[in-house]
Amino acid sequence: MRTAFFWLTLSVIWIVACNTTVQLTPTSPAPTSSIANQKQEEAELATAMMQVYPDDGSVLYTIFKGIDGDEETVFEFAAFDTKEIVDFIMQEDVPSPNGIYQAFVACDENHCQPRLFIENLQTNETVEATFSERMPWRPLDRLSWLNDTVLAFSQSSNPHQGFRFAVDIEQRQHLLTLLIYDKCLVSETCGLQE
Repeated sequence: MRTAFFWLTLSVIWIVACNTTVQLTPTSPAPTSSIANQKQEEAELATAMMQVYPDDGSVLYTIFKGIDGDEETVFEFAAFDTKEIVDFIMQEDVPSPNGIYQAFVACDENHCQPRLFIENLQTNETVEATFSERMPWRPLDRLSWLNDTVLAFSQSSNPHQGFRFAVDIEQRQHLLTLLIYDKCLVSETCGLQE
């Protein structure tokens, strides 16, 4: 019995010593620093994306990670023949700060469903941007360039909420999606006299 107690005590001391050693000499930096940096970058990008809305607290947002909380918005950039754009109605047209890109929303005059196009004015290449949350029957608007290559735009899903997207045109990469909504949704006063 004493031998078993001795080995049990020695095992506990060994486990405690090993855990203490690991805790005192970590071999890698804490992963939370990169997560914290990513969250900070997302917050800064979100703030820049929201500059097109009034700064009175009437429009709120949350970072959108998909219906299940871990889905990314999927963007595709397909080449588009500019000859077809002749029959389109232009709705919004915004040049990038450096003048290299022109982003615009247009729709076919016979079947007006807004579509987002980006033209490289140096190469005359035009692409159409499509994305997984796109609702073809809802307007695309509030195009704004956050810098020379990052475009932000919105699509409402109803009069009180929608999405705001940021994409890097040069990298052809989705950066962030925000779910935007009126403050009245939170206070349950939409459409009511206050």
